[in-house]
Amino acid sequence: MKNHILIVFCLAICFLAIAPNSHAQVTSGENAGQSASTSKWVRIVTQSGGIIEGKVLEISLTYFLLDTPLMGQTQVNKDNIAAITYITEDQIGGGSFMNTRSTDINPQSSRYFFSPSAHSLKKGEGYYHNVWLAYNSLSFGVSDNATVGFTMTPFGTGGTAKIGHQVNDNVTLSVGGIAVLPFFDTGDLMPGLAGIGFANITLGSERKNVSFNYGIASFMSQYRQYFTLEPYEQYDEDGNYIGMSPEANHYYDIDGDGYDEYVQMSGWNWVTGRRNFHVINMSAMVEVNSKLWIMTENYHFMNTDRSTGNNTDISFLIMGIRKASSKRDALWDVGMIAIPQEEVAGIPWLGVTVPF
Repeated sequence: MKNHILIVFCLAICFLAIAPNSHAQVTSGENAGQSASTSKWVRIVTQSGGIIEGKVLEISLTYFLLDTPLMGQTQVNKDNIAAITYITEDQIGGGSFMNTRSTDINPQSSRYFFSPSAHSLKKGEGYYHNVWLAYNSLSFGVSDNATVGFTMTPFGTGGTAKIGHQVNDNVTLSVGGIAVLPFFDTGDLMPGLAGIGFANITLGSERKNVSFNYGIASFMSQYRQYFTLEPYEQYDEDGNYIGMSPEANHYYDIDGDGYDEYVQMSGWNWVTGRRNFHVINMSAMVEVNSKLWIMTENYHFMNTDRSTGNNTDISFLIMGIRKASSKRDALWDVGMIAIPQEEVAGIPWLGVTVPF
């Protein structure tokens, strides 16, 4: 019953994530306390993080019409506005030097609890991410569309990469992956390179969105395969006995009766193995206010043993919140993990992100 409630809650979050935006934050500079009119200059931050500055020519129920220095008359729909700041004419151009993540825009829209959205970090932006003091990662935007990163855990280290493309204000695509190289082996098992390659689509703005991911997880390893040599008798074409199997040095006439007796031998070989899993993920976030987001993250791993045909698919989901600090210089992710097939719920998730 608890798992059913969690699933319904996650679906509700996804629905809210793609619902139209209904509010924007209005702030003011030197013109604090003055109402909007066509004699004002404004700086608008869009839902995607872009900045538009200009003189207000017209304000309707659905849009602002601005006279901008670079693009002339520009119409900005209100549902695409994240924040508005009233400025003076001599402040035009100052927005190009501001960090838009310090405004009302989500400062960590490129990732949910763990899985990525298609949104990218802006060039020069980055963050440090930690989960339960065990998983550590650094990510950095090398351009507005490309992000690279480094991961470190007690078990191994690796890297991440993602390339995104914004189709329009509400549709973004990306591809990427993560690879990890383990530090050590366990004697009978030598873990090798592990990783996930993915492609995804995000519907919605940085303020609230839902993402659909498809990936292939691959795990490589070497393991010891033990064996025992079994004897068998050999005969020629005429049916005459000619001795034991080719492993002749493993068989000896130890009692002098003219026949080789089997001396059991055993050993092991290193065998290289590789397993692939198909992964489907759906994640969503909804902004409650400029410092609080509700999030859900849902996985389904598809795994079929080709030799036996046995299906060992497994699903799990995470639901919780992201809370920004008072200065928005740190974000805390708090959630609970549920595994429906095992009827397990209530595993805690705790992570922190420090944008820079």
